[in-house]
Amino acid sequence: MAKELSYKDALEELEAIAHQIENDEPDIDELSALVKKAKELIQLCKKKLKKTGSEIDDAMKELED
Repeated sequence: MAKELSYKDALEELEAIAHQIENDEPDIDELSALVKKAKELIQLCKKKLKKTGSEIDDAMKELED
């Protein structure tokens, strides 16, 4: 199983995809693949942000007790 990308790496890959779409004018098949990959990366980033937010909330609750 492949190691999951870090948030930073996923964000950098998203930026590269956006740059490629904006500047390279990919054909329709390549564009479809790029959009699919971007969707997966966005989902990964959202998952990581949500997890981190939950961890921060939990830590703050523990400090309040």
